[in-house]
Amino acid sequence: MLPRPLPLLLLLAACLSVAQAQEEHCLEQADPKPATYCYGAAVTIELDEAIAPQGEINSYLWEQNDDLEWGEWTDAAGENAKVNYTIPNLEKSMYYRRIVMGICYGKIDDTIYSAPALITVLPEFTSGAITSKEIHTEGEPLTLNIRDSIAASGGEGDITYRWKMDNKVIAGDKPSLEIHTASLAEGAYLFTREARDATCTGGWIASNGSWKVNTTPSFPPPCALNPNDIVAKTDPNGTPYILIYPNPDRALQYQWYQDDKPIENANSQFYYPANGKLQPNAEYKVEIYEAHNPKCRDFTKVFTFSGKNGEWIIDNGQLIIDNGESMNYDLRITIYDVYGRLLQSKIVNLQSKIVIDISNFSSGIYFLKTTDKTIKFIKN
Repeated sequence: MLPRPLPLLLLLAACLSVAQAQEEHCLEQADPKPATYCYGAAVTIELDEAIAPQGEINSYLWEQNDDLEWGEWTDAAGENAKVNYTIPNLEKSMYYRRIVMGICYGKIDDTIYSAPALITVLPEFTSGAITSKEIHTEGEPLTLNIRDSIAASGGEGDITYRWKMDNKVIAGDKPSLEIHTASLAEGAYLFTREARDATCTGGWIASNGSWKVNTTPSFPPPCALNPNDIVAKTDPNGTPYILIYPNPDRALQYQWYQDDKPIENANSQFYYPANGKLQPNAEYKVEIYEAHNPKCRDFTKVFTFSGKNGEWIIDNGQLIIDNGESMNYDLRITIYDVYGRLLQSKIVNLQSKIVIDISNFSSGIYFLKTTDKTIKFIKN
């Protein structure tokens, strides 16, 4: 007598029903999205809560895998049993997925897996390095090249640089720097470099290494000053009122003297007395020296005037010009009125005193001209 097969068929049907329920799943969830972040960032993968229309959610679990083809899924690091997952410190690219476990209607266990999402981690940013050096320069100006021994790297690769001298920004954009020592005064200078990535650094980061440059100016040339003679500007009466050291052939410093005593604050190429008058019969000279070589000094020849040089008066119809000293050469003198009409022209010998008859001139303003100057005078 054959056994009755009904109980076995019923058991198989029940198992098939359970399997179909497991394949159809009563739980539902979204998939995480791939994203790219900077090295070291703390990132939260956010997903909505799973839903169970015909059941309830029991728990969540996040997993990670570094290679979908050959790797294995393992529990994600840190707190991995919540709706969302925070990666505490991104160090390498990784796939992540969320597992949801719950119970379907009819008290049937259900487990669903999200699609994996790749969280890409950009390379760690490093600011690179320059070779540390200490350089001493003497004599002729030099051009020094600070070249990067290790370039900055990482992030998205959108890297920029800037250079500092004694912690002040002096140049940018390039990983190397040229220094022209001619532009540096004597002293010590520290050169450093900073770098940043447009996406991942958030600010400038110092590169390793620095350059220290000690500059010493070139030795001054031998002292070979050959002072020029002082020249004077004169007023319309021929009286000098300003002294000048003319045509310096280099950058000089000045100190003016009167009667061998330094004049206070008289340190320019020009000397103009405070009252606009030079002291008659005083001896003026100027000491010149080079700024970079103060030991290289020399004096000009003495300049002096008698106090009568160039003075003139009108007395009893005569124009008297006191030349101060006799000079044995002839000079043509012409006199014009204010309308430019020539009134007198004569050649005189430059003696200590020149007398010109103007007794027939009416009252007014006149001009006496020589080859090198014009004197304005008034006859009352």
